[in-house]
Amino acid sequence: MLDDSVKDNLQGMMECIELIEERFLEIDQADDFVLTVDGVLILDSICMRLQVIGELSKNIDKIDRSLFERHPEIEWPKIMSKIIESEGVR
Repeated sequence: MLDDSVKDNLQGMMECIELIEERFLEIDQADDFVLTVDGVLILDSICMRLQVIGELSKNIDKIDRSLFERHPEIEWPKIMSKIIESEGVR
């Protein structure tokens, strides 16, 4: 059984993924992110949600590392490392 805080973090990750998918619907090609102010705002929004996913996965790791071990098909270290890279910490 999952700890409630792990469930909350996983739910937060799912909400971020859904928002990212929704925002990508307005994008047809990579240039759409930089050709308009709206495109840049969408890019910023998606980047922020990716950072949140990284932070939430780090929270889960602190609470219950066994979840990651039970699901090796998910590349947890890559997910967590993206937040570190985006913050400039290497």
